[in-house]
Amino acid sequence: MRCLFFHMVLLFGVIGCRSTLQTSPAAGLPAPVASAAKGQPLALGEGYACLQNKKGQGQCLGSEGKTSAPASWQALRAAGSTPVIRQLMARATVSCAVGVRPASLENRVLCWQPQRTRSLPSSDQDSILLSGKFPSSILSLALQKDKVCVLAVDGQVACGDLSTRGPFTLASVKGLRSIRQLRSGESFSCALRGDTGAIFCWGDNSAGQLGLGSSLRSESEPVAIAGFSGFATVMEAGSQHVCAINSAGEVQCWGSNSDQQLGMEGDKQLEPHVVRGLPAKASTLALGSRHSCAQLVDGSVWCWGAREFLGSETQGGLIPVRVPLPVASATLIASPDRTCSQLTTGEYFCWGMEPEILAGPP
Repeated sequence: MRCLFFHMVLLFGVIGCRSTLQTSPAAGLPAPVASAAKGQPLALGEGYACLQNKKGQGQCLGSEGKTSAPASWQALRAAGSTPVIRQLMARATVSCAVGVRPASLENRVLCWQPQRTRSLPSSDQDSILLSGKFPSSILSLALQKDKVCVLAVDGQVACGDLSTRGPFTLASVKGLRSIRQLRSGESFSCALRGDTGAIFCWGDNSAGQLGLGSSLRSESEPVAIAGFSGFATVMEAGSQHVCAINSAGEVQCWGSNSDQQLGMEGDKQLEPHVVRGLPAKASTLALGSRHSCAQLVDGSVWCWGAREFLGSETQGGLIPVRVPLPVASATLIASPDRTCSQLTTGEYFCWGMEPEILAGPP
């Protein structure tokens, strides 16, 4: 399969404006284009992308369908309004965010199923799920396939079931405190303690993604992972694998290794494994279903795993390869089949399975 590059330029206007699509080269990197979406949070789902406009409202755009079809932005609505939101994120076909305004939606978790086909007429997307108001201020969200978990500012974690359409309850996860970072894969979650650097995981363990050093199929309560070297400072989860950075800047990964996304041989790894071949300390991670990427302290981005997701003309595999970005990276995000870097200039530069330039109204 050819390695496909695309530069996603997200230029937002008001709802009702139409965007245009252009096909990018199958190889080589198109020049960056100034984006009116600079600094606006981006979330990647399966077949769609969402971000917040300048008013703090959520809008999504499908990427499936005919490339010549005009694309239409969707407004994310809830309880009869287009709310101001924060902490927008996506996994698979569901996107969620925390309500800010109106007051009736403040600190409540809102979830949608954005339209993925861009050839359909634009239509607002009403929330399919809505939590009760959470008692503590929500710091961040983590999405599984059928669950949403919240990290509160007091370091507590709570999760809710997304398998039913309608209101849901966020129930506290026992055994966790002083949590600094919360991440979820397809059917599991991991939490990083800020005071000890320890990582706790729970849920599905069929690919060793809980890092327990055992082949137990699942864990209903958080368990400390085995064999992590050093004090963990940053953690990210892919569909069935996890990577974390320690205070020395090393990247250690565990779980599914179907395409060498752990940077090693074998089909899975039950305990953390150090990724070799990174030329400098890592600062940020982004994981998909079959690939992993790390941003280094110098702003360069390196990826390993399945070839089509690495952003470089390479065979892929366990040795990290550098993504040829036009300027240094500021941060990374990933979906199962795509990765995006928000560059230091503010633009988003993306690579993976979608070979297109996505441009909106000026």
